Amino acid sequence: MPVSEFGLVTIVSTLLYRICSSELLTGSRDGELYAKFGKKMEQSLQVLDAILKARTIQDDGGLAPNPTVHCARSLLNSAFYHLYGSVPLSVMKKILWSPASLDDPEIMHLLNEAISPELYQALFNAADQLRFDCRVGLSYIKKIAPIIFGPESVVGTLEGCLLLCWYLQFAQSRVSQVESRDILNALINESFAEVTDLQLEDHGLQSVLPLAVLAELLSDGSMWKWPSSVSQKLKSLIKKLEDSDTTIHVATAYPP
Repeated sequence: MPVSEFGLVTIVSTLLYRICSSELLTGSRDGELYAKFGKKMEQSLQVLDAILKARTIQDDGGLAPNPTVHCARSLLNSAFYHLYGSVPLSVMKKILWSPASLDDPEIMHLLNEAISPELYQALFNAADQLRFDCRVGLSYIKKIAPIIFGPESVVGTLEGCLLLCWYLQFAQSRVSQVESRDILNALINESFAEVTDLQLEDHGLQSVLPLAVLAELLSDGSMWKWPSSVSQKLKSLIKKLEDSDTTIHVATAYPP
């Protein structure tokens, strides 16, 4: 008997809770223990991923995604992000709430986290969700999201965009797995092709485009006030990253 949509949300929520609890208790402090935990959780996540992909195809007739399936997908993506991208995700969240921390050498060291094959799975999920949102249309999603989606959907999207920004800004140039990198970059570029208007809004730095997409999605505060507050935080981070990138290029071009 197939699992109901509500049942999927319940199962995925339980797994996410368990992953975040383990992340909080051990995290990167005990890499071997956390790696064993990741192997235990991997099969469950892959099975749920396959089920949700099948459900998404079934519901592909309408423009607006099924709210319950969308909720389950967002929670599952978040589970992938926390299981495989714990370090860069936590650092990007710190930078989001305090962009000035980008100047901290310890933060910069953590941002240079190596990309593992497992982390690619999280990045692929983030890029796939970004492509979906861009194809459906930012204006359309911005209009319907406060009515049909819960706040947990925003959390998954926020985490995915932060990871993509981290990859494009800090990790892409250090990737050794060329085939995986090319597939991921192609997926990201498909998303960017759908939002050329945002690219023209003076976002010369490609890595900030995932943040710009999310800032646009959350910019409407007519129903809820907290999304527009997060949107402002994202815009502050975008400016900090663009200013930092300019500083790096100037320092490179004009050495002392």
